[in-house]
Amino acid sequence: MIMDINSDNKNQKDMNKIFKKTAFLACLLAVFFTTACNDIFNEVKSLKTDRIFSPINFSAALNKTQVTFAWTAADSAVSYTLQVSLDSLDYSHPVLDTTVTKLSYVQEFAGATKFYAQIRSNASNVIKASTFNNKLSFKTPAENLFSSYDWNESSNCEMDTRSQRKSSGFDCK
Repeated sequence: MIMDINSDNKNQKDMNKIFKKTAFLACLLAVFFTTACNDIFNEVKSLKTDRIFSPINFSAALNKTQVTFAWTAADSAVSYTLQVSLDSLDYSHPVLDTTVTKLSYVQEFAGATKFYAQIRSNASNVIKASTFNNKLSFKTPAENLFSSYDWNESSNCEMDTRSQRKSSGFDCK
């Protein structure tokens, strides 16, 4: 029986490579798990920041051209500044710029127009006010002046001298 020494050496070299790679991976995992965060159960009880946080859940609900803005309170906020603009990047000439203490605000806007709104929290110290991070856009529908007008109402019709209803383009029944 003749043994091929070269094939045995090759198999042994392959096994050594696999063993070295496995050992390296095991050491790497051991280092990772032993140096991981030891205080994972210490929760943050307070956070000190230079500014107060912006309000969250900023939304706009439309009812035709009337818009109700709403948001969730931010800790330490004494009021909120709401701005609405026709330009998403330029709020230097807003169509609405108001400061309120409540968590909602209702305003009527022009129809068939796209608006952009932003809000920030105000602190008792002006320097600690949040930035305008919460932004949204909305488009008011076109105004239909006649949508709630009842064309069949008797006040739309006139009576002629023969006691018959006379129509001026309306359906007078």
